[in-house]
Amino acid sequence: PLPDGLLTVEQACRYLGIASRNTLFRFRDPNRPNQLVTTRIGGRIGFRRSDLEQFIEMEQALKSA
Repeated sequence: PLPDGLLTVEQACRYLGIASRNTLFRFRDPNRPNQLVTTRIGGRIGFRRSDLEQFIEMEQALKSA
């Protein structure tokens, strides 16, 4: 299990309102203007809620620009 405060891939998908894990992983692309930050613990990927919130805010700012 991930440490407290980190969301799993499935939880991050639900939080962002997306159905596909593939879409979530596309957001991690370093060539994107707003790359989604992830945290690795051992072999597992986790997401901080604060990073997800920052990602959402940046996406909204990019769309309104």
